[in-house]
Amino acid sequence: MITRRTFTTGAATMLAAGHLSTRAMAATANWDMSTVWPDANFHTQNAMAFAEEVRKQSDGGINITVKAGGQLGFKGPEHLRAVRDGLVPLADVLNIQQVGDEPFMGVESIPFLAGSMDELKVLHKYVRPEYEKITARNNQKILYVVPWPTQYLHLKVKVSTVEGLKNIKIRVPDKGGVDTLGALGMAPIMIPWGETIPALASGAVAGVATSAVSGVDGKFWEFMKYIHPTNHVWSSQMLTVNLESWKALGADQQKLVADVAAKMEPGCLGELAQGRRRQSQPPQGGRHGGDAGAGRDDDGDSRPDRTAARRLPQTCAGGGQAGKGLSCRNEALGAWP
Repeated sequence: MITRRTFTTGAATMLAAGHLSTRAMAATANWDMSTVWPDANFHTQNAMAFAEEVRKQSDGGINITVKAGGQLGFKGPEHLRAVRDGLVPLADVLNIQQVGDEPFMGVESIPFLAGSMDELKVLHKYVRPEYEKITARNNQKILYVVPWPTQYLHLKVKVSTVEGLKNIKIRVPDKGGVDTLGALGMAPIMIPWGETIPALASGAVAGVATSAVSGVDGKFWEFMKYIHPTNHVWSSQMLTVNLESWKALGADQQKLVADVAAKMEPGCLGELAQGRRRQSQPPQGGRHGGDAGAGRDDDGDSRPDRTAARRLPQTCAGGGQAGKGLSCRNEALGAWP
């Protein structure tokens, strides 16, 4: 017979069990992280190292699966919106590609705004708070920010003057690239990374504006012979997390994730700075045209030659070590100037 006492006791037991079950479920988070970059890219390697450290320190309570190479179907310019709308909990967002939604995200694509890693760090000191505000109003939180090396012009033809650039169809990653290279008389086309190699293979473009790292990712030496190290713009990847996903974590879990990100970010920046110094060295077996030493300071740090837009003196053939199919970021930066 069910009495009021047994009913109340049973109900209380069921409610307590349900509460404990809900807490247990909330204590474990399984997140997918979207990135368009391949497994070997150093940004993807950073993300994998971050995910592993979070898993380890949380004793498996927070599991992040890095979905590289655009596995989840999101293109680079869609990542800010995808995280905002909760379509994916985490994404490695390329800031300069988000200008359609947030124009300030393109600040690093202003040509020659920062002339070195040290100058970029100063720039980030002032723009990082703005990035934080932008992501917050887009329903997400920045975990860490890591820059790319500066961009080069990778071309099928050797060019010795700015006039020689005219009418060359070139892939650019963002609107800033369209404006800058269009002003030089080129024919820039904004193409996401996932569509860049097919565009090269089909002949839709005859060049690509991107970093040496991406040149290795895409095995550009199979399509193009020349690299012009103009070092004209920077860009950064921002690992962001959806705010609903973030708030579903306990306070201790949030602190753990934030602490791991804060500890890893300076290390990633230091590694990039070392790579930039290697990037200033000539490749083994490569061929140079013009003044290959221009745009380098006494410390060996690569700095943009602000006259390059007029004379483009630095040209390197894409052979030598690059032709061996290097995939390591540091080797790539050392092999391609």
